[in-house]
Amino acid sequence: MEVATPQICDTPFVVLEEPILCAECHSGSRLKNGLCLNCLEALAAVKSSEGDWRIGDHDILEEIARGGMGVVYRALEPHSARIVALKCVLAFQGDPSDQALARFRREAETATRLDHPNIVPIYRVGETADGLPFFTMKYAAGGSLLRARAALRHDPRESVLLMKKVALALQHAHEKGVLHRDLKPGNILLDHRGEPLVSDFGLARCDEIASHLTRSLTSFGTPGYIAPEQADGPAALLTAAADIYSLGAILFELLTGRLPFVGDNMLGVMKQSAERTAPKLRSLAPHLDRDLETICARCLERDPAARYASAGALSDDLESWLEGNPIAARPVGPWLHARR
Repeated sequence: MEVATPQICDTPFVVLEEPILCAECHSGSRLKNGLCLNCLEALAAVKSSEGDWRIGDHDILEEIARGGMGVVYRALEPHSARIVALKCVLAFQGDPSDQALARFRREAETATRLDHPNIVPIYRVGETADGLPFFTMKYAAGGSLLRARAALRHDPRESVLLMKKVALALQHAHEKGVLHRDLKPGNILLDHRGEPLVSDFGLARCDEIASHLTRSLTSFGTPGYIAPEQADGPAALLTAAADIYSLGAILFELLTGRLPFVGDNMLGVMKQSAERTAPKLRSLAPHLDRDLETICARCLERDPAARYASAGALSDDLESWLEGNPIAARPVGPWLHARR
């Protein structure tokens, strides 16, 4: 269905309601003539179908995501004519120290400290005309791992390669004193080449940024992906091992099609992860080899000290598996599990 007619260099182009795949960058194109809103050469004079709808001096092209805290738009950066993702906090209730506002600002402050090819870069931090903060970041044309995970279900090598890169990104963040604390498929974006980009540092704990947020079901991460100690322990005592658990949970899900622990409600899932040993990978995917099972099990140990010593060590074992070399991690015997 044709819904709008923006102008490019004074020439009308019809915008389609349903996007088609761009042959150049493989993102969703909405222009009937085949030009793609993600390709810079087509953007010199693109205007939003909503007219002069702007945040700061950015032309807003469309909304691409919305959550309880904020909304993300695809936007046109004025001077570079490049497409960016613009994240804006939703109107908050009460005092500016509100949790959502503090979390949003912390995300921008934390992400600007990080510089890694597999972490979404922040381009600019500003405020709307109403005084609410926004920031712009790289636009991920490939969506998120949440959408792509089903396609990876039967491709263990691609899943391992992707998670190896994510682990390296987390190693960089940890070296900068930043814990993510909310790793999940929806926070791993994909660019037009399928390269992963870790995003959403809204729950990150930065050693140089004080946090006084009240703990709640929305302030400590996502059940199923978070480590047992993250659900009931002080945030100040968390270590990199919490993120390593999340990496293992995501890898487990990519390889088996489900999380290590599932249940009817969040509290039930958290209780399982705190009290039970994670199921063996090959009990759900018997075609996979024992080394992959060992890697996942090491990440998902209930005892943080029993997990990989670092995200870099996990990445090294994933790389060894990809190259067909022996991994460093060794299976934990039943007698040791019984002692924990």
